[in-house]
Amino acid sequence: MGCMPRFNNFAQNGNDLLRTRVEELQAKHPDVKFVFADYYNAALRILQSPQSFGLQKNVLVACCGAGGPYNFNYSIRCGEKGAVSCANPRQHFNWDGIHLTDAAYGKIANLFLDGTFTSPPLNTLCSSFMPCTSGFEPPILFSLLQVLLVILVSVLLFNP
Repeated sequence: MGCMPRFNNFAQNGNDLLRTRVEELQAKHPDVKFVFADYYNAALRILQSPQSFGLQKNVLVACCGAGGPYNFNYSIRCGEKGAVSCANPRQHFNWDGIHLTDAAYGKIANLFLDGTFTSPPLNTLCSSFMPCTSGFEPPILFSLLQVLLVILVSVLLFNP
């Protein structure tokens, strides 16, 4: 996005390293199917064109917060006295200035499911055993993605 280039560069570099490691694991274990999910670029696609995903234009404004240009005040967090929530979180990308909304996570997950930001494309691995359909409920799918990420990070850390 350009607002924090140091962190964006860090995320992009980490993404490149993770993709390389996943490719190495795939070569080492050809009987296992590894899928790299490019979370950074999936989120960036939505950030660059939020209205085409049904979200409000200003994605940096938090749905839940305590005022200011981004509705974010580090000393008054969402859920604390003085913080207010927006009327329709499903139209927001940013929940509290730190976390995304369920709607944003659902849109990212659907970009994974349709194969746009996965390598190999996730939709090419679908079968009757594991159907790939969009429209999963974001909290359920996000929980699944978190579990898969923990497994992948564990594999990367403990199997050099």
